[in-house]
Amino acid sequence: MPEDQTEMLVSAVDEFCRKFIEGQALRIERTGLDKDLIEKLGSQGFIALKFPEEYGGSLLPDDAYLQVLRTFASYSPSVSLFIAVQNSIIFPLLVKAGETAEILKEIAAGKKSAGFSLSSSTMSKESLGTLSFSGKSSAGIKNYILGPGLDLLLVSADSLPDALLLFTSGFAIKEKYPVLGFRGLGISSVEFSDSSCIVISKENGRSMIESTIRNMGNAVSAIALGIANGAIGKAMEYSKVRSTFGHLLMDYEPVAYPLSIMKSEIDDLSSYIAKWDSLSETEKLSIKIRSVEISIKASRQSIQSHGGYGYLQDFGVEKFYRDSATLPALFMEGQSDKISLSELSYNGKAGFL
Repeated sequence: MPEDQTEMLVSAVDEFCRKFIEGQALRIERTGLDKDLIEKLGSQGFIALKFPEEYGGSLLPDDAYLQVLRTFASYSPSVSLFIAVQNSIIFPLLVKAGETAEILKEIAAGKKSAGFSLSSSTMSKESLGTLSFSGKSSAGIKNYILGPGLDLLLVSADSLPDALLLFTSGFAIKEKYPVLGFRGLGISSVEFSDSSCIVISKENGRSMIESTIRNMGNAVSAIALGIANGAIGKAMEYSKVRSTFGHLLMDYEPVAYPLSIMKSEIDDLSSYIAKWDSLSETEKLSIKIRSVEISIKASRQSIQSHGGYGYLQDFGVEKFYRDSATLPALFMEGQSDKISLSELSYNGKAGFL
């Protein structure tokens, strides 16, 4: 995508965020993404960024897609993650079934949104739930569902066969978990009772979800950098208006230097996501790890720069800190990324002890 077109797209996203998200960021954290905002995102074409045109999408190249995610995350990480889930998890899994075309069009338009069951190699089957699949109907409970509203639900069965299933009805939220981060999306347990579903795959459902999550390192990097940029931006703006002992905070070295250096680091890393497709696998993995690390570091620095005010929700900083800690917990496999990076660097087994 030509650079000037990407800049125009990012500018349109920034304008949308200022108009519809910036003033609603606190409400999103407290009550979640509502249908009105999701429909606005759909009507502007911001949901189906990686969907092909036949499904109502724009099939953006990675460089433009990631810059859009980064921009949304600098205002609301929850909104950015919602868009990433629809594009990087829901679409590639649903498109495998021939009978999901109309559903994907509804997702693209913001008429429906899909949640999915979190799954990783560290979770036991017992903790994930008791959802059974008989080939015609399903019943049981599924834990750790990420997504707002839950019009649609993409989950793996907990019994054999380990099918990947898409539910359009026949389920209800059983419990909403108190969560640390991405409160705009929420995590719930869901109960099923004689529910019918579309079978995406008759087996390997859990591994399909895990594999899709592992392949969204580009989206994780973009969201992390958006969090970092939003947090440092808040701190720098605060330092321009808050004064002590007759001087603005920005006049003091211990405030200005760390924020300036960190802003430079964030901008440097962000330049890589603008050319994601040209990066090597080693570079992509390194950017992912470094992006997540700087999101945590930057959001912590932003809270410190705000003093005690940084912990108050009204200042819009603490959500970045919570979300920066939650992002790797949801979408990274502990030390496995660092081990993979070591093996790529050494061209062999390394860093496993």
